[in-house]
Amino acid sequence: MKKRRRTVFPRRLHSRNLALQDYWINKLFPQFILHQDQHQRYWIGTLTSTHKHQVYTIKIDYNQESPKVFITHPQILNNSPHTYADNSLCLHYPPDHSFREDKFIAKTILPWTCEWLYFYEIWKETGVWWGPEAPHQVSSPKGQRIVRKMARGAAAAR
Repeated sequence: MKKRRRTVFPRRLHSRNLALQDYWINKLFPQFILHQDQHQRYWIGTLTSTHKHQVYTIKIDYNQESPKVFITHPQILNNSPHTYADNSLCLHYPPDHSFREDKFIAKTILPWTCEWLYFYEIWKETGVWWGPEAPHQVSSPKGQRIVRKMARGAAAAR
C-alpha cells in the first residue's frame, strides 16, 4: 500500500493589529496606556530599571513593521550608544528579523527596552556598553568602538 504524501503549506505570517498589541501590553505591562489621534498611535508608560531603580517614562510609537521607542523622562544623554538620529532606541538588528509584524510588542520590544535601560545605566557608570551588539564593519566608527570595548574587556579580565 502506497503512503500518501501530506501537503505542507508555508506558514503564513499574521500581523498583530493594534487591538491585539494593546491587549498584550495591558496584560503584561498594565502601566502603559494607549493614546490615539488621527495621525498617531502610541503607548506611554513607565519602566523601572533593575540596576539603579530609576523610573523612566517610555513612549512607543506604533508602527506594524517596527515600533519606535523613546525615553521621554529623564532625558537620556545625547551621546548614548544604541540610539538612532531621532533619539529612538536601537533595540534589535533589523536584518535578523527578530521583530516582525507577527510579533507582540509586549513580548519583544518592551523586554528589550528593559534590557536596554539596564545596559544604559551600566554604560553611564563604566563608559562601556556591555549589552549585545549587531555586527558592523571593523573599519566603521561603530566597529572601532566595539573593538575598543572588547580590548578593555580583555584587559579587565587579566
